[in-house]
Amino acid sequence: MSAHGWATTLARLALFRATPPLALAIVAVLAALLRWREESRAAELATLLAANAPSAAAAAREALWTATALVLVPFAVLRAARTFALWRAGELDFLAPRAAPRAGIVGATNLGHVGACALLVALVAAACELGRAREASLQDAGELRLPRSGWITGRAPYTASLGRAELPKGARLEVELVLGTGAGPATEVVLRLERAGASRSSASEAREPSSSAREARARVGARGRIEAEVPAGAGELVLALSLTDPDARVFLAAETARAWRPVEDARAASVVLALRLLALVVAASAVALGLAAFLSPAIAAAGTFALALVPGLAGFDPAWLPGRGLFDALDVASRARVPAWPGVELLAGAAVLAALGVVLASASRAAWRRTR
Repeated sequence: MSAHGWATTLARLALFRATPPLALAIVAVLAALLRWREESRAAELATLLAANAPSAAAAAREALWTATALVLVPFAVLRAARTFALWRAGELDFLAPRAAPRAGIVGATNLGHVGACALLVALVAAACELGRAREASLQDAGELRLPRSGWITGRAPYTASLGRAELPKGARLEVELVLGTGAGPATEVVLRLERAGASRSSASEAREPSSSAREARARVGARGRIEAEVPAGAGELVLALSLTDPDARVFLAAETARAWRPVEDARAASVVLALRLLALVVAASAVALGLAAFLSPAIAAAGTFALALVPGLAGFDPAWLPGRGLFDALDVASRARVPAWPGVELLAGAAVLAALGVVLASASRAAWRRTR
């Protein structure tokens, strides 16, 4: 058998073993049912909450992708971890010649795993967005650093300079706040964004509100968000927070303000979530495959999940770690908005971890075939 022949056979076996036609049909039906249920629930809430009701598309999008993440990642890890047990039971003797390089065998099999997960993710994306009309939305455009605030009170408002903060027309800036004390369960917060250095050409313009300033008001309970449109211009952007209740006080939930830029199609949220989830699955399945060359399937799978928890427990959150920001992205999607695209660091991190998993498995000196 040629190298191309056995490599193709291994990849196709891994692909079709994980995604048989019956499994694809079941996934499609379950996704359709979940979408229908969430849209029906959102429609019922719309009759009760009116303008405050969640978007039906956003509710279905969040539910589908959350369920997919919770099911697909363990499935991919367990499927990859069982690979060596099947090979040692005699399967590899029929699939590849003894002269086949180990790296090629592992690489072809891992490619099949990745293809299967990509197929499932694409099916979920189609089930989530099929039949939806294009709808304008906002996309996460990153965060701007804010100075430390301390308590923000009605008598001591908060002001911060954000530099020039070059953002596209129609962009918005959002701040998350936590209520300390107030006259009731919520207090009114005023957010003002202004471009410094705006000039007035006449006395009549001086009496009018500045076109370089935008203001928004919102009531904040235990925890809440407030956002305002970023004024156009190239001057320094100044953010001011004030409270209408002089006895109330709040503080910033995070020392950052999130920027949002306008996008033409909210369906891009599913593309972003698919890329983020696929990067996580590619890395996790490769690591599980690498550990399975040395350990039993159960211990290899458990070890993969344990390694995924280490950075979070250690307070280590690098930008290249696959899965970073996935649940934040799901939260953004639940608001009928588009999460940020995965960064180059994250995609590169997934590729490096996938390569390390293949190298780790190839370095195993244990028998891969049935002993005679």
